[in-house]
Amino acid sequence: MLVNTARGNLVDEEALYRALKGGKIAAGFDVFADEPLPLDSPLHTLDNMLITPHVSSQTMESLWNIYKTAIDIAADFFAGKDSGHILNPDY
Repeated sequence: MLVNTARGNLVDEEALYRALKGGKIAAGFDVFADEPLPLDSPLHTLDNMLITPHVSSQTMESLWNIYKTAIDIAADFFAGKDSGHILNPDY
């Protein structure tokens, strides 16, 4: 089983297709080199390939954490504190 939820370019999709077509592996991906995965991609035709949309961050909890972090960073900035998230503190 090969699972890729990191970056699409990490996997050669043509080699993946050959391995899947040959029945050597199964795979589950939510990232692809071209997103969204083109409808004419041969990966769509395989029973041993699970394709999900790249929306893993779209849960209530993860969205709240993103918003809370942004609010905390802004509050620290306006309070003159270093939040630890500023890439260029001299700016």
